[in-house]
Amino acid sequence: MALRILPIFGRDKEKETVKWFLNHADTIQKIGVPLQESIVATFKKKDFKLVIEKAKEVNDLEKQADNARRATATSLYEGAFLPVMRSRLYDLSGRMDNVADASKNVVNMLHYLRDKKVPASVVAVLLKLGDNAAKASELVKPALQALFDNKPEFQGLVNQIKKLEESSDLYQRDMFDKILFDKKLNPVAVQVIGWIGHALSRVCDEAKRVSDTLTLLRIMKIA
Repeated sequence: MALRILPIFGRDKEKETVKWFLNHADTIQKIGVPLQESIVATFKKKDFKLVIEKAKEVNDLEKQADNARRATATSLYEGAFLPVMRSRLYDLSGRMDNVADASKNVVNMLHYLRDKKVPASVVAVLLKLGDNAAKASELVKPALQALFDNKPEFQGLVNQIKKLEESSDLYQRDMFDKILFDKKLNPVAVQVIGWIGHALSRVCDEAKRVSDTLTLLRIMKIA
């Protein structure tokens, strides 16, 4: 590990904080798989028993992410890093946790679609949103690792997250165009689909906010 982000090479408190950040990011990365599996279970398999199982898995991981965030915050305010960098890293920890929270919100709404009819064209869009959300979650850790290691692939990873966020905005708009003007759709189904689509898009939004903070931290260390 290059540890270029560390102000004083070899300080144990900074190293401990970096480890907690990577632990936090690892948990967020793991969320991507059950998140996507829950979307597939809902819209392709219509297996709501599996949906509940995957929701529990995501909720358990989100709790682990909360624990990692608390440990990171404790380490920071016990003296890791200089004050300006410390505040930026605390913001980063919060934004990382928002990715896990957004993923949890998605899976906790999926069961409301049990016995609801969703048009195939809407399903196709929601599957794309789910794929983007899972990929965005999984990119947080490699982007963070690339920052800490001062790797050249950092910018490419940040760009990937940005593209996922941009395409998710378009998918979300397409979804609303489809559901809001479909008179055959049950009003409750319209509401729930809208919630889920927006929540999936928010996962990418939050991952993009993480990448923005990572970019700022990189600039602070090389400016």
